Amino acid sequence: MMTSLQIADATGRQHKNVMRDIRNLLEQLEDKAEFNFELGTYQDANGQSRPCYLLTKKDSLLLASGYDANLRAKIINRWEELETEKRTPTRRVAGPKVADRIRAAKFLASFLNLNESSKLLLAKSIADPLGLPTPDYTPSKGILRSCAELLKEHAAPLSPQQFNQRMIQRGYMVELTRPSSKGGVKKFKSIVADGLQYGENQVNPNNPKSTQPLYYADKFGELMDILSAN
Repeated sequence: MMTSLQIADATGRQHKNVMRDIRNLLEQLEDKAEFNFELGTYQDANGQSRPCYLLTKKDSLLLASGYDANLRAKIINRWEELETEKRTPTRRVAGPKVADRIRAAKFLASFLNLNESSKLLLAKSIADPLGLPTPDYTPSKGILRSCAELLKEHAAPLSPQQFNQRMIQRGYMVELTRPSSKGGVKKFKSIVADGLQYGENQVNPNNPKSTQPLYYADKFGELMDILSAN
C-alpha cells in the first residue's frame, strides 16, 4: 500500500494537490468498487489529524496515468522500492525485550484511552526496529480538532477550561496525572466512557506520557447541546 503522502513525497507535489487529484479522479470514476482509495488520517507537524488516502498499487497506477511521464516514473520507482523493502529479510530481536515492550504498549493504550492513530505510533515504535511493516495511517472516523478551535468556530460562550470542567462533570472526561521532569506532578485530560463517541485521545505531541483530547468536528454541535443542557 502507498499513502497519498508518499506519492506527494515521491513526485514532489504538494499533498493537498495530490488529495485534489484523487478526489477529481473519484468523481470521474464510474466503477469505484474495483479500486480502493481508502480515506484515513495522519498527524501533521502540529499533532493535528489530517485526511489522507491509502492506495493499492492498482490505485496508484490509475492516479499516475493522469500525470506526465516523469511523475509516472517516480511513482513506479517508489513502488519498486517498497516491494524490494518487503522482500528484504529482517533480523529478529530477542523475544523477551519485545514482549515487554508490547505489554507496556498495551497498558498505555488502555490506561490513556488512546485513539487508533496513537496506538499505531506505539506499534510502529516496536515494529520499525524489527523491520516489520505497519500501516502509515488509521481509518478515519471524522476530522479531529481541538476544543479551542471548535469552541471558537461555534461561537460558544465557554472557555476551553469551562468546557473541560463540564466534560468531567458529565463523566465524559477524567483528569490524570504523570510525574513532571522537576519531580512534581503534571495533570492532563483524557476522554472516557460515552465521551469517546464525540472525540479521541491522541498522544500529546509535546509529551508522549500524556494525552491530548481532540473532537470530531461533525459531532461537536451535538456535544455542545448535551453539555449546555441542565
